[in-house]
Amino acid sequence: MDAGEFTRHLVVLKRLGATEELQRASAVIEALHTDGDEYVRELATIGYLEGIQTAASHTDDVSASDFEEYLGPESLRWWSGLNEFWAGRAVAV
Repeated sequence: MDAGEFTRHLVVLKRLGATEELQRASAVIEALHTDGDEYVRELATIGYLEGIQTAASHTDDVSASDFEEYLGPESLRWWSGLNEFWAGRAVAV
């Protein structure tokens, strides 16, 4: 539940143009991917990245792709994996 609330907050920040806060949040998500254990990396991917994609899909003025510019390389790799999975081009993230 906390991840969902946090990702909805990030969508609001994007709507408000709070780029500095989005950059900081994305840096934390990147650190979770690069420094976390398996469970932490799963939280970063499924909890946060997928949560952002879902929350953004429920708004008219923010797109999930609007967040890609803030993602670090490892987070972007997992973000792309989520896109491939949901498009039916991959059997797993």
